[in-house]
Formats: sequence, structure tokens, C-alpha cells
Amino acid sequence: MNGKVGIRALPVLLTLLLVCTAITPVVAEDVPALRPQPVESLEKGVPPNIELMQVADNIKDSTPYWILLAAGEPERQIILEWVSELNVPEDEEDRMSMFLQEIWRKYPVMIEKEGNTIHMSFTPGAQYTKLTENENRMLEEISTAITKVQFDLYNAEVSPEWHGGQHSDIIYLSVKKWGYSDALANEASVAADDPDTWPSIVPPSGYEEFDDFINTVCHSWDHYYNPTLGTGWAPLRCGEFSGSAKDKIDQYDWEGGMRDLGWSSHFMTDVGNPLHTGNEVEQAAFPWVHFAYEDYVGNNWMAGYQFKNVVANNWEYHAVYSPDLTTRLLAGFSKNYEDTVYSTIFFYPDSFDSNQNLRAATEACLLSTAKDTLGLVKYVTD
Repeated sequence: MNGKVGIRALPVLLTLLLVCTAITPVVAEDVPALRPQPVESLEKGVPPNIELMQVADNIKDSTPYWILLAAGEPERQIILEWVSELNVPEDEEDRMSMFLQEIWRKYPVMIEKEGNTIHMSFTPGAQYTKLTENENRMLEEISTAITKVQFDLYNAEVSPEWHGGQHSDIIYLSVKKWGYSDALANEASVAADDPDTWPSIVPPSGYEEFDDFINTVCHSWDHYYNPTLGTGWAPLRCGEFSGSAKDKIDQYDWEGGMRDLGWSSHFMTDVGNPLHTGNEVEQAAFPWVHFAYEDYVGNNWMAGYQFKNVVANNWEYHAVYSPDLTTRLLAGFSKNYEDTVYSTIFFYPDSFDSNQNLRAATEACLLSTAKDTLGLVKYVTD
């Protein structure tokens, strides 16, 4: 008797199984053998294999063109070589060179190494606040001439992202690692690039000095965040769309939820780029540095150093309780590398692509971004 009941029940069980499969879009086509693991500590220390450059505020506050002052002897020779190659009359070239040598004597810098960090500041006891109006005007003239030459090397369009598909790849890999389907991962992946097509948001009143940075380099106020100044809306936008994604998934709208998750991840991964965490006026003066770095990451995403593997091979995640806060913490971490990335590319435009310190800094930022994004997916889908 029991055997007959079992036989009759079998079609019913099969029907239920088929129905459940049809209405459950979160089941992956291929559940990964590995599963993401939480990182014990949220502390994001700087890896010991990276030599950091940190420029003191007394230099940065002295002039928007401080990069021309924060130079050791080798870098000064590089600047003088650039001036000698400018397409200007010889007397103009001599005037620029003499001015630079004089200003380096007037505002001497000291370089000290502490552990794996190189500190650069004006010499002790110097009471420098701001360079004179004439000095700034001359530095601007030199900067404009140098930028014109360097910018011709980088014809890339203005792009506020890890240039080369990083937004899409990072969220796609993060969704898949939690065992979700290709369809859902693709939904988030396609949406991750959307914010770059949205209308630009300009700085609010009181931050007009960032206009050039936003318009020339960063494209929109909500694609960056400076944790020192508290400027930029990337954390707020990440929090906004992660909240709507979570609400939609709670209502079983997986397609809409994954779309919003993709949007949310965009603003988090934006600040994983150190050049989206500060040096605003400086980048407006030398925008080619920003574009050169994006090209560097993009060119080495799947070829060369294969930075994509840093994300693909990571199975650790930072627990996310507030996407807004996590984005701020990520910006704080990547900002550690801001001066290193900026200075390396500025002074060595012909050789930075083989600089192992720049490579290590980039991999550190991508790894932390991958861990945060993996945690973001868990936050939204739990």
C-alpha cells in the first residue's frame, strides 16, 4: 500500500520541483566550488611591498601647481628637459628654466623616508603659506605649456571610471561568486556602466573651485569622494541605490534589484581609483595624468599585468552594514595612494607603465575594491 502511494505522489513532486525552478531566478547555472569568506578585520593596511609618496600640506597649500615644487633632483631635471623641448622661443625657454631654478632655491623641500613611506615637505622652520601672485602666474604658464604637449599623447575621452570595463567586470564577478545566475550577473553588469551616461552633477555652492576638476576630469560630482574634505557624493549614491536594490529584491523583483545593485556598485568602485579621492585642482591643471592612469589600468585589465585577475581570484569580502560608510572607507584607503599614482605618472610619463610600485598600488586598490563589492552584493541580497 505504501509503495503505491509513493508512486502516485511522484508526478506531484516532479511538478512542484519544476514550478519552483521556474519561479526561482536566483539559482545559479553553476554554483562555484569556492564560497566567499569574510575578512576577520576591516582594517585596510598598506601592503609592505609598496613605497608610498606623501606630500605635506604645507607644499600642497602653497600653490595649485605644487607638483612642480615637490620634486627631488632627478624630477627637477625631468622638468627642465620638458621645458627645453617646448615649442616656444629660446628666450622664453630660458626665462622658464631660470624661474624654476630660482623658485626651487627659494622654496627648498626635504625628503625623508619612514618605513615604506617617503615624506616630502618644505624644510623645517620655513614659514611658507602661499606663493605670490606673480609666482603662481608663471607656474601656470609653465604648467599650461607642459600640459599641451603631454595631453596630445592622451586622446581618450573624459571618463570618470576605472577605464576599460572595470565597473561591469567587478560587479559581474562579485554576483557570480555568491552563486547567482549568469542572467542576474549580466543584469548588474550592464547597469554598472549606466551612471556614466547620466547628466552631470555640478559642485554645490561653496565648492566652485572644483568646477574645472568636475568638468574636465571627473565628469560629475557624484563620481568621486575626498575623505579629507568630505566632498563628493559617491558614498551617498552608493547608499541610495543599494537601498532600492535591497527593497526590490525583498519584493522578489530580482531584475530590478540587480539593475540597482549595478548602479550602486558603480559609485563604490569609482572611489577605488585613487585619482577620484582628491588632488582636484592639481588634476584640473594636469588632466592628462588622470587619463593616462585610466588608460594604464584599461590596457592592463585583461592583457599585460592582467589586473582583472586580482578581482577574479579574490574570495574574501568585507562585511557591509552601511554601503555609504563602506564607500567612504574605501576612498580613505585608496587615497593613501593618491600622491604615489599622481607623482609617478606626472614625472615618468614615458616609463610609468613598467613601474612596479605603480602596479602594486593599483593591485592593492583593486583588491580592496573587490572585497568591498563582494560585501555589497551580500548586503543587498541577504
